[in-house]
Amino acid sequence: MLGFVGNFNKTTIDSIDTPSELGSVEIFSHRERSLIVNSRPRSKMSLTLDYNADQFSFGLYNTNFGPVTVANVDENPLFDQELASKLITDLRVTYKFSPELRLTGIANNVFDIYPDVTLNSTGGTAGGRFLYSSEVSQHGQLGRNYSLALTYKF
Repeated sequence: MLGFVGNFNKTTIDSIDTPSELGSVEIFSHRERSLIVNSRPRSKMSLTLDYNADQFSFGLYNTNFGPVTVANVDENPLFDQELASKLITDLRVTYKFSPELRLTGIANNVFDIYPDVTLNSTGGTAGGRFLYSSEVSQHGQLGRNYSLALTYKF
């Protein structure tokens, strides 16, 4: 079975109503606004293929995560960094010993794709100690990983 699914979003901040008692206090800085608007992909698309053959079933899943933006911690948009779109491929293989007992192996992120390295100029790397931003999220920072599951239906 072939499948395609897409998710397209656009988050905006139309207004920030600051109570008059706070005067000119800026409630949402550039960085905070960016976290709301740009820290998650605006698009996510998946192309999936599932195939069943006797005791085996297979799955191939390709997911494209759209770009995200790391906002500069010093409030300077000139030093914001856009992280590129990434395509992540996952595989699944299941063997059915019986209608009740199955063994499933999964390989996530088969090609070991990582987010773009966050530039020190964003100010979000703790002086270069962290390679990847902890404030934005496309697909995670684990790289390739595997799992194995034994399932029994009662």
